[in-house]
Amino acid sequence: MNKTVKIIVIAAAVSLAAGAVIAVIGFTLGGKSAMSLRFGNGGGGVQTEIAEETIEFDEFNALAIEVSSVDVSIVTGDKYSLSYKTRKGHEPEVEQSGKSLSVKQPSRVEFVIFDFGFGADLDTYTITVPEGSEEIKAGLKSSSGDFIIDRVNISGEVKTSSGDISLNDTEGSGLAVTSSSGSVMFNGVGGSELTVSTSSGDIDGDKVKADEISISTSSGEASFLRTEAGSMTCASSSGDISIFESEIGGFSCETSSGEVEMGLMGDAGAYSFDITASSGDIVVNGNETEKKFEQKGSGEGSITIRTSSGDVDVTVAP
Repeated sequence: MNKTVKIIVIAAAVSLAAGAVIAVIGFTLGGKSAMSLRFGNGGGGVQTEIAEETIEFDEFNALAIEVSSVDVSIVTGDKYSLSYKTRKGHEPEVEQSGKSLSVKQPSRVEFVIFDFGFGADLDTYTITVPEGSEEIKAGLKSSSGDFIIDRVNISGEVKTSSGDISLNDTEGSGLAVTSSSGSVMFNGVGGSELTVSTSSGDIDGDKVKADEISISTSSGEASFLRTEAGSMTCASSSGDISIFESEIGGFSCETSSGEVEMGLMGDAGAYSFDITASSGDIVVNGNETEKKFEQKGSGEGSITIRTSSGDVDVTVAP
């Protein structure tokens, strides 16, 4: 091995060792490593300068948001506006046409060798809507960013891959919420139709009131408390379903191995029951049976449950 090759090998070894030391320090301080490509215009280095601005708009009732990693909050405020905090050069692309507003996270090209994620919380958009404004037709999409909607009435679609979704004190004529691995949380949500779908993410609802509720999850758990619905359907593979202190007119559920627990408020005699569990146990108002439970009620209420190996425990009481 000649002298030049030896120098290159030694330099490479020193660089690797230095990189390992930097990585250990970063992890110790709470960072996370990443190698990433970011697509778009402008430059090869990571921007560390911060950009902050508040943009005011005319009234809008349609909102389209498309982001990758930005956390987005939609809240009540004094005016229609967008406040953002992000890295310089990553300012949102905003366009208003009539009563329609579009907000996009720009695409960029950046190759990052070491990114310990200390600035990950910098990318935030906050949209304010005056209290009492008309319902907003929304199309909200994100990859890993979170959505928070607080005291703003919306309908339409809220969708993310790994981000979390939280809705508080909001109503809408029809709302579809989708998250693959992120969690979905409702508190004080109402409307005509509510559809919620996750893969591994959990679903938590409290004080939800809707004409129709539809829940779908694979391995995530779904839990509802103090819920009112004319009808509710749910589907799950291995995730458990639990509903307590709730009033539901018609309930229909299918699971594979997930358990179903219900504590409904009402007259048990008014409900018709049709419950099948292939290998799981069935308990209805404290009465235990196996495989099948059927009972005709005097009212319009109905509970239909199909499960393979999951247990079913249902109580209906005033």
